[in-house]
Amino acid sequence: MVKTGLLLTETFITITPTLGGISVYRNREKATDRNIITNYKHYFSNLGVGHSAEDLDNFIDNFLKLKSKKFKNKEDIINLGRMENSFKILETDVNNATVKWMEQNHIEPLLNFTTDLSLKIFDETVETQLHEFFFVSILIEEFRQSDLFHFFGNKNPVSKENKIEEIVEADWDSKMIYSTPLFEIPCLDTLTYAQLKIIRNEFHEHLQPFFEAIEDMKSKFQTYILTNENVKEIDKEFDSVIEPQRAFLKEFIGNNIYFQQIANSSKDHKVYQLKISFASMDSVLIMIEKANVINEMEREQIRYNVRSDKDLNTCYVFFQMAEIAAE
Repeated sequence: MVKTGLLLTETFITITPTLGGISVYRNREKATDRNIITNYKHYFSNLGVGHSAEDLDNFIDNFLKLKSKKFKNKEDIINLGRMENSFKILETDVNNATVKWMEQNHIEPLLNFTTDLSLKIFDETVETQLHEFFFVSILIEEFRQSDLFHFFGNKNPVSKENKIEEIVEADWDSKMIYSTPLFEIPCLDTLTYAQLKIIRNEFHEHLQPFFEAIEDMKSKFQTYILTNENVKEIDKEFDSVIEPQRAFLKEFIGNNIYFQQIANSSKDHKVYQLKISFASMDSVLIMIEKANVINEMEREQIRYNVRSDKDLNTCYVFFQMAEIAAE
């Protein structure tokens, strides 16, 4: 999802612990001694291998205490030398584990996107210990900004379909999420940073009409308060904007030479579907809670803060992405 998001946006901000290794790698030369121990725990101790967390805590406490000791005797100097050698081994293990993780998960291209500031990664577990209500603060800020699009990843594969089932008159519900698939895209893990950069430039050059259409729609839809009575007409307006874009997007994606090469390289390559959706802010918050990004208490705190200047039934436009289930 992150790589696809980068193709479509000027700046993609992701909140995930799974990409924390990028921060570890980028900041390896600036990492404090305690950072390195924390990262070692992440790669080894927490998985039941290497040194235990308790042993590491005792080691780093004694190591830092000895380093800061002003007057060291001969025994202190010898012990410090031994501990420094042990610490260098721990640091090397962390660096090697980070590189291996990046290679195995095809993360290397994302490193360069963080360098050119196209990608920003917020992580709460690996490099820094963030405050308790980190996600709450981020979501409150994002819901109050009109120029941001949320991208949500769905862990469950979806069927290959073009539209949600026909809704009968009695089924129109302002609490539902209404979605339309935009396009299918292959897994981009085999592409290099240079290749992704070329594709990204092509997207930004040729998809401007699409970007402008959905930005205008999002801006307009944010003036709507969803009700059971008006959601049908809003869905019609949604389709009137999106449907004309789908044929062009399908052709544009289908003609991309890199995507064609991926498709031709293996019959078993993964394919993903990107959908554009609308729902009430409250329904989006419930969806985020169900994805275990926030808990019920945090959802209520966000609702409390957002409704001070926005109706929670305000219409919200966003993207969803999921792997297409194999037929």
